[in-house]
Amino acid sequence: MNGPKNLMLGFCSRRSLDHVAPFVASLLQSAFTGDVCLLVDGIAAVTVHRLRELGIIVERAAPSAQASMAAMSSRYFSYFDFLLRHGDGYTNVMLVDPVTAVVQGDPFAAPLAAEIVYVAIGCAIGELPDVSRAIAQGYGEAVAHNIRDCIAASPATTFGTLAGMRRYLAAMTHQFAGRTVPITGLIDQGVHNYVVHMRPLAGAWLDDTGDVVQVANDTVAITDHGLQMNGRFAPVVTGWDTSTRVLVHVRTSPRYRLDHISPPPARPAASRRDAVAAFYHRQRDHGWLELFLGSLRCVNDTADIYCVGDFDQAELAAMARFRALGFVLPACDPAAADNVAHLYLNQALEGIATSGVQLDQLLLLDGMRAAFPRDPFLNKTVGLSLFCEGPVRIRESEFNRHRLSLFTDVNETSLRQPVVSSMALRGPLPLLREFYRRMFLELVDRAELLKIPKVVQGIVNKLCHADDLGFPMIVHPNGAEVLFDLLGPALGVSDRHGLRIGGTVPGVVLGSHQDSPLLLRLRVDLNLPEPDPNAG
Repeated sequence: MNGPKNLMLGFCSRRSLDHVAPFVASLLQSAFTGDVCLLVDGIAAVTVHRLRELGIIVERAAPSAQASMAAMSSRYFSYFDFLLRHGDGYTNVMLVDPVTAVVQGDPFAAPLAAEIVYVAIGCAIGELPDVSRAIAQGYGEAVAHNIRDCIAASPATTFGTLAGMRRYLAAMTHQFAGRTVPITGLIDQGVHNYVVHMRPLAGAWLDDTGDVVQVANDTVAITDHGLQMNGRFAPVVTGWDTSTRVLVHVRTSPRYRLDHISPPPARPAASRRDAVAAFYHRQRDHGWLELFLGSLRCVNDTADIYCVGDFDQAELAAMARFRALGFVLPACDPAAADNVAHLYLNQALEGIATSGVQLDQLLLLDGMRAAFPRDPFLNKTVGLSLFCEGPVRIRESEFNRHRLSLFTDVNETSLRQPVVSSMALRGPLPLLREFYRRMFLELVDRAELLKIPKVVQGIVNKLCHADDLGFPMIVHPNGAEVLFDLLGPALGVSDRHGLRIGGTVPGVVLGSHQDSPLLLRLRVDLNLPEPDPNAG
């Protein structure tokens, strides 16, 4: 059953807070009481923080795997992904461009006229050269000519029921998927109008009444109560930036500024949430803390963060700023840090288990030389998740072959297995605790093995290829969820239309140097500060 709330869902790429301020300020003063979510790409961390402070749900968009697809086209995949994950909490959905729209009322105050409602621009497609060219780019001149007299529909705003919106987004992503030519320019406008007129969907209607959404033009009347067209105040006005008179009004009126807007009451915390627990060794991880915490908070504002390590007062203050809980422990020998990390993380798990906190999944990391391009819990799955360091098999790595041999007989079957890293694990708390219990059983009366650097990786590879753990184990290839950038750039990296690595966006990048090309590009993508030149 669908939830009782309604949702406004928008996308914003490489814009400042000023660009979305008219939308957010007008929204917070309107009668709309549902959720508002902005999927963002290349937005500064300070902007993300301010939007969340104002009650906006902010998620980092996950671009389509096609490196030739521009962000404005890729946004439909991100919309669809969001509704597949969270849609059951909503009854109705409005897709909106937060850069060109202002809100004057609740667009769902009256029953919807159809399951999918498109918004008419007010003229024929043939009268809009940009739209006609976009249709020709996507489908050829003959199709563009065929629908030239049809009413143009605005891709900036579409709304409907949850079922209708999912149907619309399925159609849109189907039209984009599999294209071999670059998906650039305004082709999203062409695809949208093609779907409206040449791919009619069940329960869809092109609304030219302006009762809910009006597309601004030079006939807009500017009044003390808002923007009026044809004698009506529509709940949403889009395209205000296309009229010089309206643009000047929106840019200068206090109604559309955020400086006098107070944050709404904090949302109640979810009963079950995710968490990241990571081990910090100052000599090894110095200078990475801000990147680690800042990038994580850019992509996930709700996860609990547990930091375990030898922190000083400045580092504890940084953790408090990012709402991370720190556990100060004595420093250890750098050579043993990769092993000691798991002893300390296990203690953290025991503390979490006895605290009564209700967690869904945890991500455990044995270090903080990491950054987060997207939410690391976006694709969490059943059982326990582990991560391959690359396509290397155990037989091809003397390092891993030796460590595995300390805990089991190495045979042909085990030699064919991929190398699974001990640096990252993800899963529900009970499974992680059980996995650690199995790990430490391997060290009973053999504590001297902990002096061997990264010896726990041998245990991890023994356990993850065993058949008797009693719960599912998912082994992900390098880059699917965790990218081991520290091993070198084996996967192709594209930043033409949003950062993609091997055609996807991993949740975590584990690095060795903050100034590696990938991490520098990631800093730009997340609008994070430059690296500390004194950091490792």
